[in-house]
Amino acid sequence: MRGALRLAALWCACVVSFSSPSLLAQVRVSAWQTYSSLLNVRSTVSDQSGKLWAATSGGVFSYDLRTRSTQEFRNINALYGIDITAIAVSPADGSIYAGGFNGALNIYDGKNWSIVTDILTANLTRKQINGFVFQDSLVLIAGDFGLTVFDPKRRVFTETVQRFSTLQPGSAAKQILVTQGRLWIATENGVVSAPTGLRSYANPASWTLHPFVGDVGAAGASAVSLAEVQGVIYTAQGANLWRMANNRFETLVTTFFEPIRSLASVQNQLFIATENFLFNIAKEGLTTSAYPMNSLTVIDSAGQKRLSVNTRQGFAIWTSPQSPFVRLNSPVDNRFRSITVDTKGGVWCVSGSSQQSAIPNDGISTGISVFRDSVWRIFTAETHPAMKVNSYYQIDAQPNGTVWASSYGGGTLLIQPDSNFRLTNYNTSGTVILPSAGESFSVLGQVQTDTRTGVLWLPNYQNGTDQILLARTTQGVFKGFNRPIAERRYHFLAIDRSGTKWFATWRGTQMLAFNERNTLDNTSDDVWYTPSTTVLNEGQSCIASDKDDRIWVGTPRAMYSIVNPSFVLTQPVGQSLIIDRPRKLADQAYNAIAVDALNYKWFGTNNGVLVYDSQRDTILARFTTDNSPLASNTVLSIAIDNNSGKVYLGTDNGLSVATTLSIRPNTDFTTMRCYPQPFVPTQDNELVIDGLAEGTQVKISTVDGLLVRSFAQTNSRTVVWDGLDDQQRPVQSGVYLISAYSDTVGTNAVIKAMVIQK
Repeated sequence: MRGALRLAALWCACVVSFSSPSLLAQVRVSAWQTYSSLLNVRSTVSDQSGKLWAATSGGVFSYDLRTRSTQEFRNINALYGIDITAIAVSPADGSIYAGGFNGALNIYDGKNWSIVTDILTANLTRKQINGFVFQDSLVLIAGDFGLTVFDPKRRVFTETVQRFSTLQPGSAAKQILVTQGRLWIATENGVVSAPTGLRSYANPASWTLHPFVGDVGAAGASAVSLAEVQGVIYTAQGANLWRMANNRFETLVTTFFEPIRSLASVQNQLFIATENFLFNIAKEGLTTSAYPMNSLTVIDSAGQKRLSVNTRQGFAIWTSPQSPFVRLNSPVDNRFRSITVDTKGGVWCVSGSSQQSAIPNDGISTGISVFRDSVWRIFTAETHPAMKVNSYYQIDAQPNGTVWASSYGGGTLLIQPDSNFRLTNYNTSGTVILPSAGESFSVLGQVQTDTRTGVLWLPNYQNGTDQILLARTTQGVFKGFNRPIAERRYHFLAIDRSGTKWFATWRGTQMLAFNERNTLDNTSDDVWYTPSTTVLNEGQSCIASDKDDRIWVGTPRAMYSIVNPSFVLTQPVGQSLIIDRPRKLADQAYNAIAVDALNYKWFGTNNGVLVYDSQRDTILARFTTDNSPLASNTVLSIAIDNNSGKVYLGTDNGLSVATTLSIRPNTDFTTMRCYPQPFVPTQDNELVIDGLAEGTQVKISTVDGLLVRSFAQTNSRTVVWDGLDDQQRPVQSGVYLISAYSDTVGTNAVIKAMVIQK
């Protein structure tokens, strides 16, 4: 079965690759999850039971029209990639065929997904799958690569059509239509057709080209969609709607004021969708769509053919402009430019500013999403006027429970996540910052709290005022700071142990350090420092402080570490700021940094995630789409919940979540426990020892005092035991003592565990 894989086997391989004893002792991930938006619906189809299936940019979901129940499928134990561009149901056995942007063919038999990877692994420039046609025992697959024929019984591709008639080789096939005994294909270079039932479609002479005729037509013009109404073929070419006659498209029906995206024929009526309007040619009227449209498809609903309008915000079974939309509860978008975790474990996300020239790694503006209590909630300027704009590119949770989101041009938003989610907008006005200060254009950067004082700090990126730094006291009073320096556009911020604020800029080269010495109103003792650019001489894309009081600075080329940040407070003669460039972290484009409870650094790059132990100068793990369920290798943001050990990896195509053992330790052993009880190693795999204090060493022994297993000192709240002794041999059944001692807190604890070997 060449090219066919079971996803379960794929992820088992991932677990094996990270399960060596040495690696488990350093970094361990489990319980992967993917959060992605299922709102951007590309196509829908109905199965033999009447259930609807949708292909979206974040995966596949099914929807029962009667019960309104849903089932969601993403890349873990299901799809190979989540960006799904086409979906169909096999009339032979009811299997669901889902084609991806990456070329993966996903097939669901009602219980399990299997993957065919021939297109994905082929040497093709474009691999997107656009549609399916089931003909006899074969499946014809249209895509940006052309047309290929798949035999589902043997799980092999029997042929690939590289050329249609006289069209340019490799023409993308956008849609397939079977009617009038012919197979019709809308390609990027024109419309072609061939008789159905041919033994082979590979011969270019088997295909007939149907040219466009007229002043606005072109023989090789791109066609995006096809439909048949009462025996007449229609196609769309840009904003033009054409009707066929005499085997040619010689009648221009009408021209719209924006490009046509899709055509569909329902109950002998032709429907035309542009991005913003739905047109029924029989009724000669335009209907404004509630959401930007992707496509029109025809589904079976209660025995009737119905029109499904597929948009970027769900789909609707269309009967009138008031038809309700089906919108699953999910984040608003699949691009996670910035993420943060609040004090209650809520995950907050923003997608970007739509200002690629102004903000790095941005491309869209969709507002704010938050995941709390297993429910996604969406905030937009349309639903929450205090937001002013949707172009938020940075979001940061604070120790007091509040969340701050920075926008491009619309100021900074304070979110108080109580039951009402109170929102307050702060904007610059002249030389001060005020709540809801009109329409003044401002850009404030990353927001951080100095935990020693509780003061909030913000870089003021937009240099329309004299204040390049802003502070907000615990009483809510803002104060600005300024110093004439060349670089003024600072986005990113980290605060070291001495309270020095380190500001990074991607637009320039020179960082800025500032310490107010805990006297906001006395500027005479302020310390300003600009590091030399002889070492760190490139724009910075991310910054963070660690538990060793080092400042880590990522750039598009390397990772740097400021070893002695306290130097800036005294600047002794004969000494200098030490900036290290770890050799193992060079030659990478860094987008994000996060530090976990064990002081490991998680780096988001354009080639996956690196986990780094700075004390041993060791890369502990690399996570990519090849060895893990990571949603995409372009990792834009990272947030860590040290209370649960969950690591959130925001990518340009979904949010991946993994659980680690890096959990904030307790202050004592009063809640120490182990589970499951009894522990059956052959079934449970591991015993979790939870409730440890900082700097704990764990030992396991028999009730007679014989040492069985010892663990290195840890700063995590949790360690796991696999049921093996120090020689990697399974222990015998019986009762074992688990003892824990912490040098840091100076106390110890002992609990019991029952082991049963089967």
